[in-house]
Amino acid sequence: MTATEQAPELAHLIVAHHQPAHLGRMIRVMQHPGAAFFVHVDAKTPLAPFTSAVPRDADVTFLDQRLTVGWGDISLTRAVLKLLRTAVATGRRFRYFINLSGADYPIKPARAIHAALGRSTQEFLRIDRRLALGPDAPFKHLEKLRDGRFYGDLTPWQGSMHWALTADCVRMVLDFADASPGYLELLAPTSCPEEVFFHSIIKRSRFAGAIAQDYSERQPAEHTHHGVHFIDWQGLRPRQLRLNLDMRDFGELMASPALLARKFDERESRDLLGTLDQVVHGAHW
Repeated sequence: MTATEQAPELAHLIVAHHQPAHLGRMIRVMQHPGAAFFVHVDAKTPLAPFTSAVPRDADVTFLDQRLTVGWGDISLTRAVLKLLRTAVATGRRFRYFINLSGADYPIKPARAIHAALGRSTQEFLRIDRRLALGPDAPFKHLEKLRDGRFYGDLTPWQGSMHWALTADCVRMVLDFADASPGYLELLAPTSCPEEVFFHSIIKRSRFAGAIAQDYSERQPAEHTHHGVHFIDWQGLRPRQLRLNLDMRDFGELMASPALLARKFDERESRDLLGTLDQVVHGAHW
């Protein structure tokens, strides 16, 4: 991006429940012209440590109406929808809306993130499979559907909850959600609906051809690349599934095309975070 080009506006949507200092650190290195941060802090958690941790000069909006969020529960989808609606309501011309958690961290400089998304028209969404219905289905996301049927003419697709979607795609999703409130209610009793809600809508829409990682009919080119995130859900690294990233992962993170990664823990990832700050972000805390 040249000095004469304007950085695209990006809406970073963050669902957090712990690690307020890490949230402040993440926002600090992601600050950039056009970067706005919308944060939902779990209602079980005091808000003050988070508001005091973020840089005062950052463009940050904390949601006043907070939800109690449970893992794999519909409350997480509701929180993300609240963040989307809050960001859209500002009227700003955001190019992308990026779904983040409080355990993420950028592995590319802020300027590179804005440059990459500024020249893209793709929907950075990962779809892994079409979900079968019924108690004997191999993936149990939808086993608790009330009548064993999905919503209207939608086909249920499942993938990663972490994504970066264009403004037009986001407006389409919100219009569908407004016109079809029964869809969210249908998914309420199911497992991890955040991995189904957006994917099933977008896969049926005019944006389906722009999905960056549609693996419904092909094998993933890179198992750790989810939307714009590096995530190892399959335990491909030489240790247990879902452990926090640490210095053993530095080489893979540097080689990854992803813009961000997860999960980071303030203690277990301390050395890795310090190295990323120095090597990638030019920061020294």
